[in-house]
Amino acid sequence: MHNVRTCLIWAAILLLWGFAAYQTDLTPGPLLEGLPAGWRYLQRVFPPDWSVLPRILGSLGETYLIAIAATGLSASVALPLSFLGAFNINPHRWLRLAVRQMFNLCRGFPDVFLALLLVSMVGFGPLPAVIALAIHNIGTLGRYFAEGTEAAGDKLREIGEAMSIDGATKLQVIKYGYIPCLSRLYVGYTLYYFEYSVRAGSYLGLVGAGGLGVFIKEAVGLFRYRQIGTIIIVIFAIALTNDLLSQIIRCCCKTYFEFIQDFVSAAARVGGFLVGKLAITSS
Repeated sequence: MHNVRTCLIWAAILLLWGFAAYQTDLTPGPLLEGLPAGWRYLQRVFPPDWSVLPRILGSLGETYLIAIAATGLSASVALPLSFLGAFNINPHRWLRLAVRQMFNLCRGFPDVFLALLLVSMVGFGPLPAVIALAIHNIGTLGRYFAEGTEAAGDKLREIGEAMSIDGATKLQVIKYGYIPCLSRLYVGYTLYYFEYSVRAGSYLGLVGAGGLGVFIKEAVGLFRYRQIGTIIIVIFAIALTNDLLSQIIRCCCKTYFEFIQDFVSAAARVGGFLVGKLAITSS
């Protein structure tokens, strides 16, 4: 019976994929027919125009500032709210559902739509991009932080019980127990959405929200193909740089996280041992 159900599930998935592929004309024919046109476009784009590199790097610096501001703001808001959205931390169901719905609302709006709305409110510049990305990232980071906290339920319960026995308040348990235990997870998600914010900040300028997108809009609108080639190479370099930075930060933080986790686990074991001894002595 289990095998039959598994086969039916896979058959339904394949049928759904086949229907979607048929409706979207997912065939190699149009792509193969368009290869000559794509080659002609690449010939117009390359070799790139390196004379515009200083201007591109200036716009790229603004894009990184947008990503840093948006990621810092969103992580600072999402982390404390995520504990209210985790069922193993917050016992109040109505409050937990309200926080989760707020996360869904924040990440439900596309960042391009938010940027367009904010450009009409505050004008052109990097500020609309920062606010739009921060709102979107609060929803996504908040959800992932909450789900990560729920997934570590047993470990967090042991830490919470041990620290509560020692007289720690709920806030102290979260600050000195839960957050150090899950720091690697939080940093990983934050770095991922920093990379996402850099990429998103590169195209939000197309709607007037500052960053590299402003230069992209200008180059495309004026058919400056060589400049587009330079932008393509810079965007590729951005992806490699972001990955390298993420690896460096993770390596630098790894030793610290392992020390904190080992210390908290040892404290929890010692607390449990002392409680057991006290229980035996009192009996």
